[in-house]
Amino acid sequence: EADNLKYYSNKIKDFITCETANLAEKGIKSMTVRDYSRLLVFSNTQNIIKIEPDDRRWSVFKCYNFHISPDPEFFERLHNALNDPKVVHRFRQELLAVECAGVNFQAIRPDTGIYDDLRAANTPAIIRWAYTLCNPLIVGEDPPEPPKFMSSELCNHYNEWCSQNFENNSTVSITSFGLAIKKYFHINDEWLGFRKRITMKGSVFTYVRDELYRIITKEHGYTEDT
Repeated sequence: EADNLKYYSNKIKDFITCETANLAEKGIKSMTVRDYSRLLVFSNTQNIIKIEPDDRRWSVFKCYNFHISPDPEFFERLHNALNDPKVVHRFRQELLAVECAGVNFQAIRPDTGIYDDLRAANTPAIIRWAYTLCNPLIVGEDPPEPPKFMSSELCNHYNEWCSQNFENNSTVSITSFGLAIKKYFHINDEWLGFRKRITMKGSVFTYVRDELYRIITKEHGYTEDT
């Protein structure tokens, strides 16, 4: 059973997508082999893995909670089936018969409610903050002209929002803020939702509300309802 895998998030992502692995016995030179590993995580704790807005690796299912709905008969039948050689053999044959060539797991993953909940819970603060800039229910009608912010002003706005929404919040620097906003809204050398212009006084940001709203809700999959 897993405990908390968020600390190892980057290592797990590399493990899931790698195509080869190094095998080495003691005293023998290592060799590279094809990696056929599949990662299954079981836990009684719901939010143990980091589901990011652009995740394409995980599929999450909520299992039967026998503590709330005890059904001894069900588990007795399940236990007997797993110990029946005929059932095990049939299960193995059905798995071997599955045609995996050309299957795009990312495209056919089941979209479950628990997966959406975890992705929303792990949405980076920078995306949640940007959502408040473009959500029609929050900001009302479009202004006559897009508002302009110096990078320091936008950073201060973000820090103030974080202080109001998170208990254990630490102020981020302008540099850290710039890297965070660029990570999620500057894609393929193009600003999406935000516009950045370099002036003699420094960087000036504006944002296109409809575009920003679309990027957050469609590309990053975040809304206040998720």
